[in-house]
Amino acid sequence: MRSRGGTIRGDNMCGGTDRGGTNRGGGFYRGRGHSNEDSSRDGRRPSRVITVPPEFHRQTLATERKRLTDEWKRDTGCEVVPLPDIAPHRVIITKFEVYGSGSNLDKAVEKVEEWIRYSVSKTPETTAWAKIQAYDRKNWLDEYTQREQDEQEKQFTKDMPEELKATFKSLVTFDWPNDLREANVTMKDAFGPTLEKLDSIRMEDQVFIVPVGMHQLEIRGSDINNAKSAEQHLRVLCEKAYAIWNNKAVYPKYKLLDLRESRKDGVVYERAEAWWPNRVTHPVAPRLLRCAIMHSATDYWQDLQPEQHLEIQSEIQRALDLARYEKGYYDLSIRVGCLALRKNISAIGTKQSWEDFLNDIITKQELDCVVKNWLVDDKGGDNLLARLVAAKHLLKPASPTTGVSCNMVPQTLAEMTWYPTLRGSWVFIDPNHTASNYVVQIHWMMDEDGLYEKAHLNFYRLASGRTAPKENLDIKLLELGEGKGWQFSLTSMDTVSAKIVPTALRQFAEQVKVKPRYDTASKARFVDFNVSSSLKLVTGRLDRIYTFDIAKTGYKLDCVCMWYPGMDEPCWGLNVYHNEWRTHLAELELLKTGECASWADSVSTFLPDDGYTSIEKDPRSNSPQVDQKCDPLPLDGIRILLVKLMELSQVLFQDDSARMPEYPAITPSPPTSAAY
Repeated sequence: MRSRGGTIRGDNMCGGTDRGGTNRGGGFYRGRGHSNEDSSRDGRRPSRVITVPPEFHRQTLATERKRLTDEWKRDTGCEVVPLPDIAPHRVIITKFEVYGSGSNLDKAVEKVEEWIRYSVSKTPETTAWAKIQAYDRKNWLDEYTQREQDEQEKQFTKDMPEELKATFKSLVTFDWPNDLREANVTMKDAFGPTLEKLDSIRMEDQVFIVPVGMHQLEIRGSDINNAKSAEQHLRVLCEKAYAIWNNKAVYPKYKLLDLRESRKDGVVYERAEAWWPNRVTHPVAPRLLRCAIMHSATDYWQDLQPEQHLEIQSEIQRALDLARYEKGYYDLSIRVGCLALRKNISAIGTKQSWEDFLNDIITKQELDCVVKNWLVDDKGGDNLLARLVAAKHLLKPASPTTGVSCNMVPQTLAEMTWYPTLRGSWVFIDPNHTASNYVVQIHWMMDEDGLYEKAHLNFYRLASGRTAPKENLDIKLLELGEGKGWQFSLTSMDTVSAKIVPTALRQFAEQVKVKPRYDTASKARFVDFNVSSSLKLVTGRLDRIYTFDIAKTGYKLDCVCMWYPGMDEPCWGLNVYHNEWRTHLAELELLKTGECASWADSVSTFLPDDGYTSIEKDPRSNSPQVDQKCDPLPLDGIRILLVKLMELSQVLFQDDSARMPEYPAITPSPPTSAAY
């Protein structure tokens, strides 16, 4: 929305008074207790409504409010309207309405949140007068240059003036791609009714882009390089539009691994175990009834045929080729967990053939077969960690990370249990009452003194109405005899700059700390935290993470001890990922409009043929390679990954009598822990 100039009308801003609740200036204040959610200014709805948390309320004077709105209008180009609550002898701002668009809107939100954050440390008297900053020639010049650049870029979002036609002579004609025409995807479908989604390209490349008919765009720039750059950005947007049209939904893929062990009785439906953190949405656990004579544990993985390898590889490629155009935080991993069904509890104790079971979970969406994050309970977790520590043929100590001192690098698998990483994740309802929830995620790592320090603090937003990240990949390999499954998962969330995060959330993140003298072998939660009255916690989880390297590959294994809300004891889960995946996916956090990730071939990048690292044939290529119809066989990368998952399955689901370690799962901590 275009911001408007003029005087901000408010209580005592046009001759009113701060006393007694009277507003003689004819301002916008609607009275105490009235909702501002549906407010509008001159018929316009605000672009953002920012709520001031109760713990940050303080008295304000009319002079301060007038000064703030004028300053923010000048600095950001957005109109910011404070909505005060008038009490006897005091006026308190409870909300701000912000009118603007694009990057300027984020700048205005940043200014408002900064004011909220520091306002409680000030008194009305100290804020009554405008403050003049000390003159700094460099800062003044930078601000002036930035304002001039912003004004210059804005002109490209409007019609080209006649006087500029002589300057902007470089012309590139962009034809609408044939595949989009055949798919009946128009320019308005891809770029908006007025092609407003091209504004960022117009400003970035400093070009004018106008439609010519139904299937053509004209790009005019003062330099041919600018026009060519805009043309390339348009091509990427068209590739993205076609990829979205061609992949409208994520359909689950199921592979039943232990089929040859099934009995005629098929699948039995059991009640979810009591230790599960959540048994409400998915209360039924399916399990395959096995034959009396079984083969060696998990050797049924070898039944996977090249065609099935190729199907898994193709589905991973499809998800990555679509994600490479979308900005956000992505996480690719393979988790192993308990199988659960969204099925009526009356089905508990009944049986079904495995053919009907597979048909139902594929065709009936209401069944919703899921692989949970948890694998075993706390007692089983100790046993699980012991198995991993004993699996020297498959696992080795994880490579040291940046910032870890030399005397803390583990030399054996047992020493890996000394230095777990700690992570906390919390989902909050947006304090500003939008439909998108916030995620606060904190990582702690042990320093050279044996103390945990905050290593990473990140804020994310979930898709509207969601309480968990969006799932962009859904491949499930079912070990139905164990009641477990392996899920290939690519989740995503929107990244958020800490500067525009609501102040109450930042305050929460700052006060969360690891307990003093925390023992990493403890079953107790490692942090205590308080949630203010202005925040509503939806859910959360605390993780203690033990990381192992998978031998002869670049893959890693996380064994995670998890605390869920309302649970007295933790549960455990496992995740497998490649050490390069997060590096590649980090590109997507910084994408601009008209850009895509730089990897040329998703398969060779994320599933390297040697299992270690990818070597791109043409790193300059910006388009995904098309599958060659003459070579339908899967690459070695997916085969290596599945072999390692098979070997890991043998460690997890072997008989209790097989190769059990004789020492405790968690070795006593090293002497440095005495410093806790």
